[in-house]
Amino acid sequence: MRYSIKTLALGLNTWTNGVSESLNIAMQSNFQVLVIGPQHPRIVAFLKSLEFSFQVRDAIGHQELRLLLHDNPWDLLILEYPFSGMTVSDIVSLRDRFTPQTSIIFALDKALAKSVPSSVLASGDDYFIIDDVDRLLPAVHRAIANRVIRQKHWEAESKAHQQAELNQVILDSLPHPIMLIKPNTFEIVAANRAASESGVARGGHCYKTWAGEDTPCAWCLAPVLWKSGMAQQREVFWKGRWWEAHWIPADKDHYLHFVYDITALKKAEEGMQLRVQLLDSVSDSVFLSEVGGTILDCNENAFKTRGYAREELIGADIRVLRPVVDVPDWDETRKQIIEKGEITYQSSHRRKDGSTFPIEVHARSIERNGSVQILSVVRDIAERKQAEDRLKTSINRLSAAERVSRFGNWEFNLNDNLVFASQGARRIYGLLKETLTIPEVQQIPLPEYRSMLDKALADLVTRNSPYEVEFKIKRPSDALVLDIHSIAEFDRSRNVVFGVIQDVTEARRAEEENRKLREKAENASRLSTVGEMAAGIAHEINNPLTGVVGFSELLLGRTDLPADVIDQLQIINQGSVRVKEIVGRMLTFARQNKPRKSSVNIAELLDNTLELRSYVLRTSNIEVVRDYDYDLPSVIADAGQLQQVFLNIIVNAEYSMKKAHDKGILRIGAAPYGDCVRISIQDNGLGMNEDVVSKLFQPFFTTKDPGEGTGLGLSLSLGIIQEHGGDIRVESVLGDGATFIIELPITAGAEIPPATQPVTSRECKTASAKVLVIDDEPHVRSLIKTLLTRSGHLVETCDNPLRATDILKSRNFDVVFLDIRMPGKSGIEIYNEMRETSPEQAKRVVFVTGDSSDFMIREFLKTRGVPCIMKPLDRKAVETAMDDVRGGVLRA
Repeated sequence: MRYSIKTLALGLNTWTNGVSESLNIAMQSNFQVLVIGPQHPRIVAFLKSLEFSFQVRDAIGHQELRLLLHDNPWDLLILEYPFSGMTVSDIVSLRDRFTPQTSIIFALDKALAKSVPSSVLASGDDYFIIDDVDRLLPAVHRAIANRVIRQKHWEAESKAHQQAELNQVILDSLPHPIMLIKPNTFEIVAANRAASESGVARGGHCYKTWAGEDTPCAWCLAPVLWKSGMAQQREVFWKGRWWEAHWIPADKDHYLHFVYDITALKKAEEGMQLRVQLLDSVSDSVFLSEVGGTILDCNENAFKTRGYAREELIGADIRVLRPVVDVPDWDETRKQIIEKGEITYQSSHRRKDGSTFPIEVHARSIERNGSVQILSVVRDIAERKQAEDRLKTSINRLSAAERVSRFGNWEFNLNDNLVFASQGARRIYGLLKETLTIPEVQQIPLPEYRSMLDKALADLVTRNSPYEVEFKIKRPSDALVLDIHSIAEFDRSRNVVFGVIQDVTEARRAEEENRKLREKAENASRLSTVGEMAAGIAHEINNPLTGVVGFSELLLGRTDLPADVIDQLQIINQGSVRVKEIVGRMLTFARQNKPRKSSVNIAELLDNTLELRSYVLRTSNIEVVRDYDYDLPSVIADAGQLQQVFLNIIVNAEYSMKKAHDKGILRIGAAPYGDCVRISIQDNGLGMNEDVVSKLFQPFFTTKDPGEGTGLGLSLSLGIIQEHGGDIRVESVLGDGATFIIELPITAGAEIPPATQPVTSRECKTASAKVLVIDDEPHVRSLIKTLLTRSGHLVETCDNPLRATDILKSRNFDVVFLDIRMPGKSGIEIYNEMRETSPEQAKRVVFVTGDSSDFMIREFLKTRGVPCIMKPLDRKAVETAMDDVRGGVLRA
């Protein structure tokens, strides 16, 4: 039976308008039906009568059904139940996935109809019994109506779903967690991907799944939002990060809760605050300005140190900070900053009160916000300027101190082999080049010192040995030779040797002079010691010698003695006179007796001296070479003492030449030398080293074999020459002889007549006088008494100075011979008592002494002007003293 759609629609007047509408839609469209199951003729005929497009598939698998549903939008599925190979749920699932609007009608076998589960029937739109095709038509009507309704719902849902998906895509694309939440229960209705990735679960409670709390968060503003209806916002710290949280009303039942991760922003803000704090804490001023000069920003130091508030400087022209005289320079400065990109220069800034201070500016151009700006770091260099001035002053002072003290400091940089030398060091070393290397400086010391200096430097660097050296240099600037003292240390961290040098040339010269002076002082001390000893010996000898000299002289005056006795007495007298002369020389050595100076012809004195040694020189094979003129200027000297000096030197020369080669050449020269006469005595004997030369004039120092010398000859010679205001020195090289040089001044002086020779037998006659002789030595008393008694005088003697005082008080004498040194009371004490008790008698005192070494005695005699005769006494001295005191005339 064939039914058209039109006929079917007209006959079904009981359906609703919605069903009619569905049929109209079906009639106007190409309605497609898929029949799955055996091809029943009645079902096929029915579908054909409705003019539906249909396919019949007897058996079909899951994959094939999937493709059929995917490739073709079926309007109706007629399924025979049970279906072979697939379950109803499989088919319904595929339908829901690919064509959810498609209706399903189950075709049931009559025998099985009652056993079909209700769940199967519920999954379709309707069913019919295969044998009862009449039921198929209403089932199709229902399926078509459901399909239309489902299509509308699907389209609406699809549209809503698409919008929801679009919204979800949009929300998921946002990096911030977003949630839709119920305000009363805090249940999460929806969430975007960012929220889900943060642990948010739909259906859970926001405080639990989002914040991990068991109760709503303390910082949640949802209650405030719901109460006020106003959106809320706050910053919170959660899960180690900072968030900006928002609560926004969505509808009457929901609100949106979303957060932004502002950790980076927070850090940036903190970094910005830190940078601002850092900039405000620095001691330099920082300015950001436009190229034109407008100040855009500055740090705290910039406005505070200039007396401004920040708002006063922001927007102001930077020229307000420049002194008026500097303002024209700003354009040139700005030009250099733009051209070079970065410059450093010095200028000055003006404070609000008008005061100025020096500055150093480091400025550079920067690109910012699409424009060129100038960033300037400004440093107040007032203190630095003051420090530089102080440093300059210190350097000048150091340079002056180095110049005055002749110091300098230096450095050897072992890294680059270069030398630093201060002004003082350059001045001392005579350095002219600006740049110096270590090898160049090491060539300045004299060659004989270089190996020592190299070793000292190496030991300092390798073993940290102390470095303190002295050496000589030849200054490059003027070839002057200087003595240098240097101390250095090694800075291992810098690999630099640093130290100081000092020009000690003058100090070494002074030390040498001091050494010579010390030697002279030591010699003088030794001479003084020996002199004191000699003076003591002379005093002890003079007392007994007085008797020998005096009585031998008296005996020589007798005419009743045999000739042989006279000869023997002559020998005794001459020997005693010789001893007297020796004692005199000992006193000269002790510098107690002044030399008896007169005008001396040096040439004649040298001749006389050589004549005395002529026999010894000739027999010793020593040739004498005389190199002096006889018209030499005369000198004022004691000829005997000078002859003793010449003899001492000549005798030493003889000894040295005989020891060297049993012969020799003795060269003696004399010539004017300035205001002196220079005498040189040269031999070609053994010579001496420096050590011997340095000790040569010391008392008791001798180079002769034991028993051959006393070591006093040259000491005596030194004393004699110095007593004459001259100088004596020696030049010698070991193995090459020695030269003694004597310089005597050519000066006028009072001439002292030569000493009188021993008096031969003569009688001295004077008027009779009462004489008292006070002396503790019996032979002295006896000699004076004998001499004066023979001359007709009345002589009384006294050996006790204490008894002598009583005698002088009780009697008056014309002449009193008074010994100075006596036990118990000295002659000076007796004299002083006489001046008090009998001053006239004190004027007739003659002192007698064998000791002229005592300074106090010499000064006493000099100041009182009392006559004094020296032991050993002779007749002439006694008679002269008598005549002087009595005011008489000496008669032979």
